[in-house]
Amino acid sequence: MTAPMLTRGVLHTPSTVTEMMRLAEVLAQSSLVPRDYRGKVADILGALLWGQEVGLGPLQALQGIAVVNGRPAIWGDAALTLVRAHPACVSIREGVEGGGDDQHGWCEVVRRGHPPVRRTFSVADAKRARLWGKTGPNGPTPWVTYPARMLMLRARGFAIRDAFADALRGVITVEEAADIPPEPRDVPNLAAESAPTADASAAANPLPAASPATDASAVPGNDNDVAIGWRAMAWPIRSRDGTCRDMGDPDLWEAEFADRIRTIEQHPKLAAPAKADTIHAVLAANREVLDWLRDERDQGAAVESVEGLFVEALGADAVTG
Repeated sequence: MTAPMLTRGVLHTPSTVTEMMRLAEVLAQSSLVPRDYRGKVADILGALLWGQEVGLGPLQALQGIAVVNGRPAIWGDAALTLVRAHPACVSIREGVEGGGDDQHGWCEVVRRGHPPVRRTFSVADAKRARLWGKTGPNGPTPWVTYPARMLMLRARGFAIRDAFADALRGVITVEEAADIPPEPRDVPNLAAESAPTADASAAANPLPAASPATDASAVPGNDNDVAIGWRAMAWPIRSRDGTCRDMGDPDLWEAEFADRIRTIEQHPKLAAPAKADTIHAVLAANREVLDWLRDERDQGAAVESVEGLFVEALGADAVTG
């Protein structure tokens, strides 16, 4: 058996994968690690490895690194600490200025031998990214409760990554990663020369009848087996052809809808009426799922947030009518 990891009261940084695995197994049972890591030995091991890559000790890594959408990310304060400790860092200044849509967070980073790098992120930027005033299934997000700080953190992430990519090894901040939609999957094929209207699409690809629910956790229209509890069920989303896929959590679920709508809105070959018809078809395909989540799963806040995306794209009358 290898020597204990504690020497004179100081945590020894594990130097082998075996030592890291032993440490991960112990930490996974602790209530002192962040909740998202409890019981997850593999995630803890990944965080320790990434921490070693960027220069964070084991406990610093667990506090400073998170897994977001399946990728490692680093909290803004931990990233700032790493950059300040870099021998080439001369100074970092940041703040919030302005008002209204022109209010913006800013960060200026000076690296020895290089011109200053200054980045900003404004309320207008946040609105374009559909972040401003964003709510989640558990209520307001930090974009509602701490909007000024979120503006500054976003500017900080851009500035320190541009000036000190070597210090961060290409890892982005958690604050930025949490707001990035997942890679589009099952997005309607809009690259065809012409796109069918909602009626034509329905005729060509009739939606299959919903599978009968054998218990309260069955997903409407989902071809999967009955889920074991609603957490296992995850968050279903349907394509216009009737196929159903589960997202990992409500934020990914909402982001997937936003990405589908944005893909349609930005398609260069679709006229405005065809875009509206296509977006409406996506809403119609998911109407049963949205109603089920709201009525059977008491997820009204999450459903309201997604319906807001369609209201923004189609107008309230088109969504509620």
